[in-house]
Amino acid sequence: MHEPRRRLRTFLSLAFVAVVTSCDSSAQATPAVNAPPPPAVVSNAFLAISDVHLDNRTGWSQYGADTGTGLWHTAQKELGALISTTKPTFVIYVGDLPRHSTGSHSVTPTERAGDVKDVLQGLRTTVGSAGPPLFYVPGNNDSIEGDYGPFTSDSTDPKTGDPWGTPFEQDPGQGWPLINGDASCSGSTRACLLSGGSSKHGYYSAYPLGSQGGLRLIVMNTVMFTSGYFGSDQSTVAADQLTWVGQQLADAADATPPEAVLLAMHVPPGLDAHSHGTQGPDDDLKTTWSSSLDVKGKWGSSTASTESILDAFLATVYPHTQKTIRGVITAHTHMDGFYTWLDGNGVLKEVAVSIPAVTPGHDNNPAIKLITYDVTNFEFLDYRTYFAPNPQSSFGKIPYSFRHDSNRHEATLFDCVSAMSTAERAAVVRSQYLVHTQYVFKHHPPDWNKISEAIVVEPGL
Repeated sequence: MHEPRRRLRTFLSLAFVAVVTSCDSSAQATPAVNAPPPPAVVSNAFLAISDVHLDNRTGWSQYGADTGTGLWHTAQKELGALISTTKPTFVIYVGDLPRHSTGSHSVTPTERAGDVKDVLQGLRTTVGSAGPPLFYVPGNNDSIEGDYGPFTSDSTDPKTGDPWGTPFEQDPGQGWPLINGDASCSGSTRACLLSGGSSKHGYYSAYPLGSQGGLRLIVMNTVMFTSGYFGSDQSTVAADQLTWVGQQLADAADATPPEAVLLAMHVPPGLDAHSHGTQGPDDDLKTTWSSSLDVKGKWGSSTASTESILDAFLATVYPHTQKTIRGVITAHTHMDGFYTWLDGNGVLKEVAVSIPAVTPGHDNNPAIKLITYDVTNFEFLDYRTYFAPNPQSSFGKIPYSFRHDSNRHEATLFDCVSAMSTAERAAVVRSQYLVHTQYVFKHHPPDWNKISEAIVVEPGL
């Protein structure tokens, strides 16, 4: 069992904070007047939406609460409009469909299944049968059995006596986890699912641009890496998934021509900023993945060794960062921003973009993110966040973007972050977001250094 190691950092990267919640006009981020033009490359984009947490019993939402039907309809309208105007090559839903249990009400499997059904159907109908491919990433709330439960539930529906199965059973026969694509890549000319993965555990790979498009999407189920996971044989299924991820990366690198990889997961690795202010000093910040989950296998250059799940994961992916892996997206936190993945020497290896939530449950504003990428190498270029100024409003006219607010002109998003100084990163944090004073910081003013520590992902956490 590994004890978490903490390194106090004053290194300030783009903070893991809420989309602005103030109604003050100064809180609504606008592009910098002298912002540089986008890189002179041909680009495309994909849309990412996450963490709806639909509570279909309620109408309009409030800060600190899950998404009601009014906000969900508004978000669907915005998603449909963005599909029409930005013409994304694909859309990814990055997990968490149903409402949360609360102190006064524990969500039943039947209620959870109803919320899951409504969100899956809503996503599918919003994209439309003629729309772009739509992919799903497993979230920790999505098991019908309960939060952090197994992707496939063996518990039974009291009405039918049948097992609940996967979340997809609530919208059966539609092709999930891929809408507007093919279940096999054999003979397919559009988005398609690769063979392998695990339908039982919810992880898979796909070609979002078709089998000849040059981009492989690897969807992980990182719920099984967390301390809250209550599925069976956690260490074994986690090791199996990492072995599969390593093979997928190797297959992409060895393809002719080599393929680029987009890695998608719901629960990100690293430290949990939500534990700041509630768990004592930052030495007590909790890890998002289990610090006591050890897996045995072949990771990187090591032979059959036992390592923490985080170290095993980083050893699996780091040989492929900035080579095969061209982008990473995560969710779970409900917050906007990005993570910096470092090696043991503090060298930046990858930038993982965080997808903000639709639900205002963490006192954040509802948001949807557009990520642009270079069509020649699939490197991330920029991200743009479209948000509602409050949970009962339509989405605003002016989105904010990383490049405009950072005033960076390097070739890729990774290059921009790599070139930024600590002070420049801090300036982006303060210009692009306001830190709210409710949720975890209700009684604890924010400490930027502690928030920064939670964004840094490195071996040994």
